[in-house]
Amino acid sequence: MKTLYILDNSIQPYAWGSIDGISAFTGMQNETGTPMAELWMGAHPASSSRITAENRDGEPISLDSFIGQNPEAILGKQTARKFGNRLPFLFKVLSAGSPLSLQVHPTKQQAEAGFARDNAAGIPLGSPDRNYRDDNHKPEIIMAITPFIAMCGFRTVAETTSLFALSGIPALEPILATLQISETYTSFCKQLLDLSNIESAAVISAILKKARQIIAVSTDQIAVRAFTLVLDLAAYYPVDIGILAPLYLNVIDLAPGEALYLRAGIMHAYVRGTGLELMASSDNVLRGGLTPKHIDIPELLSILDPAPHTTAVIPPGKEAGVYRYRTESTEFELSRVTVDETEIIITSDYPAILIGADGKIGIKTETDEKAELAKGSTLFVAATGEKLVFSGKGTCYMASMPSRLQEST
Repeated sequence: MKTLYILDNSIQPYAWGSIDGISAFTGMQNETGTPMAELWMGAHPASSSRITAENRDGEPISLDSFIGQNPEAILGKQTARKFGNRLPFLFKVLSAGSPLSLQVHPTKQQAEAGFARDNAAGIPLGSPDRNYRDDNHKPEIIMAITPFIAMCGFRTVAETTSLFALSGIPALEPILATLQISETYTSFCKQLLDLSNIESAAVISAILKKARQIIAVSTDQIAVRAFTLVLDLAAYYPVDIGILAPLYLNVIDLAPGEALYLRAGIMHAYVRGTGLELMASSDNVLRGGLTPKHIDIPELLSILDPAPHTTAVIPPGKEAGVYRYRTESTEFELSRVTVDETEIIITSDYPAILIGADGKIGIKTETDEKAELAKGSTLFVAATGEKLVFSGKGTCYMASMPSRLQEST
């Protein structure tokens, strides 16, 4: 059985996607000039990658179907048994030209229950009114390729109180009082996100006027950053109360190479930039605003972690020539492999997906399979246990599972 397979992947043309972000990273041409939001690399049934398998007479086959034919040989026995014969992760290039929705992801248990409820209610899998697309959770890591703006996790109560107090809007005072009493965000979010259209319009009008005043005179950089982002969001969603999110969510600016890890229940929204996103293989998103898509506030609140949360920026740690982004996830690990004269050896104990970033990297197996990773090219690596020798000069990114790496000269 082979170890290395060239991948053919699909673009998701969501409206928030940028025109040129994915093209700049991969070299892929945007022939239509329309948004290219996500490049999916993996075996999620909603948009599986494709390979050409040696037993198919050159005919492409979806990666999920290929894995299904012999999961233990392709994923490895341990991975296949632990994750129900499925590739446990989904790898993406994500490029946001405009803000993504205000959202939360469920735990595994919540996803299984929600998926079963939607099925029992007879909601078609492709329906825009469906909350759960699959039965899996969706912890994720996002690593910035370009400067990347994200909102992630609730601010401290003191910080939110201070920012809301600056707005001086009477209609927000009862909502803020609820937060100060409970010191958690469930009731706060329910009251804010459930405002009527008339109430929202009045609050939005007042907050936009106040934001301009604060930006003009304040020396508080946190306040200026938050209210500037309120104005930015309003340019895209002028009647959506979700534009207040920068006042209660942490605003994080990632430099290229920095990353964030998001576990279940953490409210977040990516605002702008291109990055690599790696997650458990799921498409479950509960939305609360900043989107024309389906919103279900009660369901979102049922899975929300209401506590203030500081999301640490993850720098890569170097181990045996490979830069690894460590998280608590057992489904995935993101690594950066940079080759420059010294060969790097990685054992294919687990399935992996590789994408070239720059230069040219040659990959050779013990059985003399060979492949080359150039800018934007992608490979699936089966868990055959063979040693992979990386040579040449260049950089690629690897989605796999937490594994042992070793370097050889």
